[in-house]
Amino acid sequence: MCINRDAGMPTDADGGDGRDARDVADEPKFNCNQCEAGANNVCDMDASRCVECLSDGDCGGDGSLNKVCDLSSFTCVGCLPTDNPCTGTTPICSNKVCRPCVDDSQCDLAVCMKDGHCAGSGEVIFVDYSAATCPGDGLSATPFCSIPAAMPSLNSNRHVIVIRGPADDKLMLATTDVLPVIVGKKNLAGADASIPAGAGTAILASSDQVLIRDLTATGGTADTSKGILASGSTKITLVNVRANLTTGLGIQADSGAQLTMDRCTVVKNSVGGLLINGAGYDIQNSVFAENGFSQIQFSSTPNPGTPSFRFNTVVATSGNAATCDVNNKRPLSDSIIMGGQNCTVVNSRTAATFKASPAYHLSAPIGCPEMPVAPVPTHDIDNEVRMSPLDCGADQFVQ
Repeated sequence: MCINRDAGMPTDADGGDGRDARDVADEPKFNCNQCEAGANNVCDMDASRCVECLSDGDCGGDGSLNKVCDLSSFTCVGCLPTDNPCTGTTPICSNKVCRPCVDDSQCDLAVCMKDGHCAGSGEVIFVDYSAATCPGDGLSATPFCSIPAAMPSLNSNRHVIVIRGPADDKLMLATTDVLPVIVGKKNLAGADASIPAGAGTAILASSDQVLIRDLTATGGTADTSKGILASGSTKITLVNVRANLTTGLGIQADSGAQLTMDRCTVVKNSVGGLLINGAGYDIQNSVFAENGFSQIQFSSTPNPGTPSFRFNTVVATSGNAATCDVNNKRPLSDSIIMGGQNCTVVNSRTAATFKASPAYHLSAPIGCPEMPVAPVPTHDIDNEVRMSPLDCGADQFVQ
């Protein structure tokens, strides 16, 4: 059935064309019955045409995601800049379509979650050691002034901690079914978010599924210092995380844990860069360089699942690039491996030239010897799109 939106106008009246029916007797009359069920079933009598919509009420009645009437085209769209009903995991209006967020800058609290929704105030706990609102309550305008003050508020609903600027305390995570998300942000003075190791461990995760991004582990003071330690049953994902202790070990993942790394930088750690001590792992788009002893090391303990180390840059300025136990030689694939190693190197390069800045970014293309086995990461260490021809290592060359 057609819908007549011209109130009071008989459906067989002459269209609003400035003439009456007598002077167009020889022309077919517009009739709302011409608006058949389907996409264009709304009768615009004034314009003598059938359209998809004349108001928002004409849209979305069948459960469609297109709930807004675009009066420039009289079509139903997902959203308009001035009328944005986008919510949930598609909160962003882009080209009249509701889409997931892809960047923190798109969200009011500057936290875009992995599933595409923007974190709300009921999900986020803010921590800022430079805040003037101590003790604070964890809201954006009144953050907690320390990590220990924030931890009692961490639960399955309020499970995102945003750390602004440098912290003075370590971060210990031992939750159950909370799924903590830890996000680093600059503070008002422009200082990056960081956690100090001291003589211990900067970040320890011993259970649950944990996501940490945009954060630096720093400030080791002893050979026992560690930047990040994953132990127990934890499944930890590190995205754009930097381990730079000067003194100590960058990252360690023990048996029982699962470590995922993407776009990370592990540099200048005197005891070593990364130690895989029997954990499962999936590591890509990351740089390991200038560390003591070995940039990456694998213990003799077997690794569960199907471990993956692909599209990484490993550069030893001293010590080894990669150290494997003779009974646990792990494959290093589609990477740049510069320095001594006794692992299994697959489809990788052993030399490359880098720019002075940013460090360990290619100064010229360096394709892998052969086409890498799919799937290939869609992005590189800078979150830039990987394109053909593909480069080995963490960085995709950009002119």
